[in-house]
Order: sequence, then C-alpha cells, then structure tokens
Amino acid sequence: MRVIDYVFGQSVVVDSPLPVDEVQSRINGATPSVFWPFASGVKGKALLGRIRLSFTELWFFDYSAKPILAGKLVDTFGSTRLEAKFGAPVFSLVFFALWYFLLTLMAVGIFVTWLNDGLEPGGRIVFPVLCLLLLAPALLHYGLTRKAHNDLEAILDFLASEADFEIENWSAKNY
Repeated sequence: MRVIDYVFGQSVVVDSPLPVDEVQSRINGATPSVFWPFASGVKGKALLGRIRLSFTELWFFDYSAKPILAGKLVDTFGSTRLEAKFGAPVFSLVFFALWYFLLTLMAVGIFVTWLNDGLEPGGRIVFPVLCLLLLAPALLHYGLTRKAHNDLEAILDFLASEADFEIENWSAKNY
C-alpha cells in the first residue's frame, strides 16, 4: 500500500439493494467484536449509519495500525450506498506523527551538539541509534501492510456475501 493511500485513504463506494437497517444487522450478525482477541477474518461493527471493518489473518497477531475500512451507510431510496475510505486508523496517524516529530527533534538536537563538539564520547552512539529508531517503524510498517490490498478484497468479498453489496466493478489490485 502506498503511503499516500495509507494516510489519506482510498475511496470505496459500493451499493446494496438492502435497506440500511438490514445491512447493519447483517454485518453486525456476521462479524465478531473488535475486542474479541481470538477472532480472525473480518471483524468490526456497523452502528448508527457508520461502519468500521478490519481484516485479521492470524488471531494471535493483529497489527493495530493496519488499514481499516471506515465510512458511512447512506440510504438511497430504500437501498444502501457505502461511502468509505480504506486507510489508516486515526490513532496510528497521531502515533506516527508524534513518534517522528519527537525523534527528529532529538536527532537534530544531538546532531547540532555533535557539530559543536559538545557531545561526550559515549554520547556518539546515541545519534546512530536515534536514526535507527526513526527507520525501524517505517520498515516494520511497510512489512506488515505491504499486502493491504488483500485485506480490502477480503472485506469487500465479505460485504458482497453478507450484505449483498455489488462489487463487480471494484478492483483493489490497482493501488
């Protein structure tokens, strides 16, 4: 998944012939709670016209910053339109922003101190360690979300089978 798609989300718009209440009850009936630790597959909730679904392949390892499908269910003359984004959860964007801001601030401070010869000999290891801490989350995140299009396809297949959403024209392979 590209970084721009992860941050801003990829738009998903699909339609179902069922009314909103029926779609919500079918989705809630077929998905376990996001708080149930032993659930795998699609999990989430549809409530008050909003939807939030994620896909977990292995129940014992769920990467909390992986992309989710979140949006709203709109009533369109008796049928339902899902207008959603598949992208980062808000808390992960906040975490990554704070993480990189603080570590970058520390790295710049240590680098400036290093340039002014104010760094103790033992402190010279801190700058490379901070650079490693700046790179590690990005590399881990890339490794854990590189097949996010499979998660989106699994969620869309779930929506098609459980709530009769029409996804024939949709392809997640293009991003």
